Amino acid sequence: MGVCDGLLIRRYSCRLVAVAGGLLMTIGMFVSAFMTSLDWIIFTFGVVGGLGSGIQYTALFVAIGYNFERNVNLALGFAISGVGIGTFVFTPLFAYLMTVFPLEGLFICLAGFSLQSVVASVMFFPSFLEIKHKTKSRIVNKERKGADDDTQMSFCKTLEQMFKTVPFLILLLSTFVANFGTYIVYIHFANYTTHKGTSAMETALLLSVIGLCFGLSRILAGLLCNSKAIDEPILLFSTYAISGVSSLLLPTYSDTFTGQFVFAVIFGLYGGCLYAVINGITLRYLPLRDLGTAVGIELAVVGIAIMTGPPAIGLIIDATRNYDIGLVIAGLCLLLGAVLTLVAESCNNKRPQNNITSLNTELASLTVDIPAPSEDTDICEHTI
Repeated sequence: MGVCDGLLIRRYSCRLVAVAGGLLMTIGMFVSAFMTSLDWIIFTFGVVGGLGSGIQYTALFVAIGYNFERNVNLALGFAISGVGIGTFVFTPLFAYLMTVFPLEGLFICLAGFSLQSVVASVMFFPSFLEIKHKTKSRIVNKERKGADDDTQMSFCKTLEQMFKTVPFLILLLSTFVANFGTYIVYIHFANYTTHKGTSAMETALLLSVIGLCFGLSRILAGLLCNSKAIDEPILLFSTYAISGVSSLLLPTYSDTFTGQFVFAVIFGLYGGCLYAVINGITLRYLPLRDLGTAVGIELAVVGIAIMTGPPAIGLIIDATRNYDIGLVIAGLCLLLGAVLTLVAESCNNKRPQNNITSLNTELASLTVDIPAPSEDTDICEHTI
């Protein structure tokens, strides 16, 4: 699906794609309230709602990449910190709403909240850089035979070139392995602490702490990379490694609530920094024109890791009745992801030229005349 997201963003504006994704997510959640079968709820909420969420999420990353030069990591860190803050706020809120409303009412509440993201997406006004980039692409396509066919061919050639870029391929592998481990912890941590004798209220507090630290960590990661105090690969390696070691050793200090709280803080601060630097690290290996497609593929890889990691470990836990083994495997995956991040950077031969500022400056300097929109024409039409 990430590849399709990238194709949509290449063809249409980030704003149009984000609005469409938000509406699809809202429809999926709202329709779930009227489903009487679990299979249909899995389809409407998981497939339809998840599809819309993924489309909107990808558009968010690319929109930030189009709107910031030197401060792209900082801007992305602030934007994605909302995910952690949302986890902190909405975990106890929806736990309360579940005691007040039936499941149908909860789905309607979720749909109402997701609809607010559509309102926010309308504010994704196309930047000068996005308009200029897509206007140039449109002009180039019109100069070829069959614009639609050439667009598809161009997209296929872009994919072929991307998958020939060794650092990007290794980065994808690192992203998959690390998120395979990250979401094992994220999904199974509540059951793990309950198994250790922690109360439901204390477990909810631990999840809220992870969410709050997620939000803080993404802002701090953006600040660090934005200040050039540390490169994105080094930051990603460090955060993966610290998360991996803390997960690997969790069985040795998880018998007390204090130990679990310490882990929640560490995992929250270091487990979600990828999203704050994903634009910056991608642009070390690929040009700006491929950012939408690349981020779509990376988020699709994350989605595959989420779909495979927690269920696989769940089967192992059910078979062995040993919760500790899941945390050990998660820690090893995070450590492997950390090592692969360094391997990807060691294979990069374009480091001096392929930085965000030079790419944006080069693209912005292209001599392309942008037609002025008429009074009855929306600016989105000039990005299609």
